[in-house]
Amino acid sequence: MAASKSRVALRGYERMASMTPAISRKVAHVLLVHGRDEDSDAVDELLRVLPAAVARTFNKHPRMRALQLRGEFAAEIQPHVTVPDVDAKQLLVVLDQDAGGEWGEYVERECEVPFDRFQQFPFFLRVWRGSGATEARFMLFSDHYMSDGLSGVIVLNDILQEAAELSRSGENAVAPAEVTLHPSVYELWLNPLRITRAVGEHLVWLLGRWFFKRDTESFTPLLPPRSDQKHMTVPVTIYNRTRAMFADGSSEKAPRILAKCKKERASYGAAVMAATAIAYYHTAVIHSAKVDPEHFRMAMSIDVNLRTRISTPVDEELVGYCVGGTSIAMLATSDGVDLTRSKFWDVARSIRTELVAATTNDFKMAMSPMFMDQSLHAEAGPDVLGFDVPFAITSDTGISSLGRYPYAKSFSLGKSASTLDIESLHFYNPCPCWHPGVVCTSAPWTNSATDSRTSTRMLLLRPCSVLLWHWLNVWLTLETKRPCLT
Repeated sequence: MAASKSRVALRGYERMASMTPAISRKVAHVLLVHGRDEDSDAVDELLRVLPAAVARTFNKHPRMRALQLRGEFAAEIQPHVTVPDVDAKQLLVVLDQDAGGEWGEYVERECEVPFDRFQQFPFFLRVWRGSGATEARFMLFSDHYMSDGLSGVIVLNDILQEAAELSRSGENAVAPAEVTLHPSVYELWLNPLRITRAVGEHLVWLLGRWFFKRDTESFTPLLPPRSDQKHMTVPVTIYNRTRAMFADGSSEKAPRILAKCKKERASYGAAVMAATAIAYYHTAVIHSAKVDPEHFRMAMSIDVNLRTRISTPVDEELVGYCVGGTSIAMLATSDGVDLTRSKFWDVARSIRTELVAATTNDFKMAMSPMFMDQSLHAEAGPDVLGFDVPFAITSDTGISSLGRYPYAKSFSLGKSASTLDIESLHFYNPCPCWHPGVVCTSAPWTNSATDSRTSTRMLLLRPCSVLLWHWLNVWLTLETKRPCLT
């Protein structure tokens, strides 16, 4: 057991994400594993050792054991958990459900239920596995103020690695050492940038509310939001339900897609952004009052992994809210993008160039988390904004690309050499209320374990959602030389 409880301060986006206890900020990672050669014994063995593997993973990452403190911008790390705790706290529940069933609807419903941050750990795992089935679906739910896209991937990999080790070595398996409890990524990132931080925080203190009000009040969504969407006020009291949509790619196409991106000198992330922009255009032609193909404009927000922006990297893989945000200015300027003359890869290359510049601009990226840290948190009153954010929307779309799955995709279990393979991974972030720079009418998340996967949340009218989802799946294949308007 841990000798004492440690505290960690909540900063930046962490304050915003935890500002309203009754509003869910739950995110989900959905991983499908199956026994090789229709081997159901591999799944049986995995489930046998899974409770101990889950306990070890919670004990490895201190933020997985965090409880928010009432009346403070802080969380307290709880002592290590035991295997009985895993059951008592429902950190793991195995359900007798077909892994190929309606899991998308289950994820959508579960993400609507908020964590009790004062009494409930910010992570838990649900597993679907029907009797005798050769596959199991892992659904890891986490509270965004202590998690992000990569955090869930790290946790799932650790659980599977621990399960494999326990299966092979039994009680002789060495428990992993607990990683260091680091400060918020806000501190790790900005503390070394003394001038940037000092100037930025003073500027935000003077003009942050004015800039936010100006940008928000002047924003008009490209696609019409649902009429039942509520406006956002501070303190946040609204919950706009979202619709989850998931799609699978093709393992045969994945290498070709990545090779094509390399050949065209465009990163995979930039290609995803270009595909998303073009999908929005084709949808807006039908569902928007005015779209100019020669000057196409939209507001696109991008999640940035701040782990890569820490000047003195830490040894451990950070689990927590470690993302920031930026935007693609070329899509938002008065000139916009001329889709009548541009081909797909032209747009992708232009976005890549701008993305590199935007994601290395610490001063620009720091403005939003500084504003959250100073103004949008649990102690904020109605005077912080002084107006309602229409439909709780601040941009047209937000994109988070997890990239390629960075860990082993196969695990050997036990002495019988049974093997488990990872088949797919989806990441879903419903963000049902305002989220600065990323809360949007729709937001695709793409990732790849063995192939490309897409998840999206929709806050649009159903006909508009269906059409946008169609065009996203058309263009996210990234296998085209076509002009953007065909």
